[in-house]
Amino acid sequence: MLCLLKIILNTSQFQQIYQPHPALKGFVNNIMIHQIEFDSGKPKFNFSVPPLPEQSLFFYVRDSIDAQNTATNQKETHSSSIIVGPNTNRRIMTPGRNHLIKVGFQPGGLYRLFRNTYERTFM
Repeated sequence: MLCLLKIILNTSQFQQIYQPHPALKGFVNNIMIHQIEFDSGKPKFNFSVPPLPEQSLFFYVRDSIDAQNTATNQKETHSSSIIVGPNTNRRIMTPGRNHLIKVGFQPGGLYRLFRNTYERTFM
């Protein structure tokens, strides 16, 4: 699939998934570095992301990413670092020139790591 995407979009890409340090294994499931460089002369493309239960930290190193919630049709541009999940609706994502670092957490790992409750995080 990634090779087909590379051919269609004329991109160069890199993706690597790392296992966390043993001290973080109870909190962190994986760390992913993903880079796709798109041909700036071509229009941006969209891709669909299904609802996911995973909580993650996303860092968009080079630029932001646009997201549309398909349930509400609400569109937003994400900042360079965001906390995501769990999501209950499909989203349509529109990346820029995207260099992404993702920290995927174990279930409940985000809150255990920061010793914080959900209510305190978002209030």
